[in-house]
Amino acid sequence: DFLNLYHLNTWLIMPATEEHNCAFVELVALKGCPQIPSWFVSHWWGEEVFAFILCVMAHVRDRKLTKHDAYWVCAYANNQWALAGDVAADPAESSFRKAMEVAEGTLTVLDGAVVTYQRIWCVYEIFVTLIAFADRPSKYLYDMYTINADGEGVGLIDGWAPVDLKFGEARANDLKYDRERTFPKAVGELAMGIQIQRGMASMKRDRQTILNAIAGRDLLALPVEEHQKYEELNSTVRAHFSAGMWRKALEGGSNMAPFREALSAADVRDVSFSFAMSKAFDDEACCFLAESLPKQIESLHMDLSRCSALTATGFNALALAIELRGPTVEVLDLHLAGLATTCTDEVVEALANAVSKCVCMRRLNLVLSGCSQALTEDGFQKLMSEIQRTKSSLERFSLDLFAIDLGGRGGAPTEY
Repeated sequence: DFLNLYHLNTWLIMPATEEHNCAFVELVALKGCPQIPSWFVSHWWGEEVFAFILCVMAHVRDRKLTKHDAYWVCAYANNQWALAGDVAADPAESSFRKAMEVAEGTLTVLDGAVVTYQRIWCVYEIFVTLIAFADRPSKYLYDMYTINADGEGVGLIDGWAPVDLKFGEARANDLKYDRERTFPKAVGELAMGIQIQRGMASMKRDRQTILNAIAGRDLLALPVEEHQKYEELNSTVRAHFSAGMWRKALEGGSNMAPFREALSAADVRDVSFSFAMSKAFDDEACCFLAESLPKQIESLHMDLSRCSALTATGFNALALAIELRGPTVEVLDLHLAGLATTCTDEVVEALANAVSKCVCMRRLNLVLSGCSQALTEDGFQKLMSEIQRTKSSLERFSLDLFAIDLGGRGGAPTEY
């Protein structure tokens, strides 16, 4: 239980590689088989090796990876006998950055005390992941894993994991929540207190060059203690945990103010929530979340199916929040299934008005199955009329009216 990478490096990696003066991966990899990383792993050497393995195994399971998907881990990938060639004076020239350039995403493995976010090289790695790579043509992914109370690996994943899509997108938000709900609340709350400017380093020069790289300053200058770029990274990390931990915090009776501050302050473009069947998600909670959504949101996925405590008040607040962010919204995925008495014409018309403001909408998915008692033909016509206005930008439109009778329009999901 005590073995960490500092031990492993001293007792295994360096003795095994001394004769050949090479990286451990060079010692064990098959000749002629390039180890191109699919995932870059950011972590602290002081965590238990066994916990690290459990987290990576859980990530493999959730992402449905295969033996052909390689992970880049610095202890094994860098030559521990010649680190000067891998850890360059300019972080952008380091082996870490080069590995990230070819990877699909970063997996952060968090220890229980979240020391990972206190190490300066880990700080640089999340900077590259969340800020430097933010505008890459293909989205660079960011997943965060740790050990839960049952001693199992569990992670907050960027978007939907392949295992979340077991039954298609219709249940993806629900399965995502179910998979992530054992993520330790204490770890999430510690992560939300991140202050990257306090990052520590074994080498003073590393702290200097990395903080300056993040701030966009001369690498050899004395680093400033506070900078706008530091806070940009802090707020982005906090927002990832805020969204991932929101339901657990709400149902656990936590003070939601820090979650609201973290989410609303960040430049996060893609957020997902599942409150399906949540008794705690009432009008007050819905209004609070609606006001907390990032201002420049591009993709919003929300499952409010069978949230019996919700009324038109909560839905109207959410619709208004979407309407105010309409110019940037490209993907809207709303599940309102089973709200037989609360999904009224008023609610649907408010949603229709919000959709009409989403002038750049590319994908729209609405699940209204089972909303049969309060939704009428008039509400449906208003919704379809506003959707017609967005058809010039819409690439995909899916509408689920199962178990609804609107003059014969009800039935299985329809895609356009």
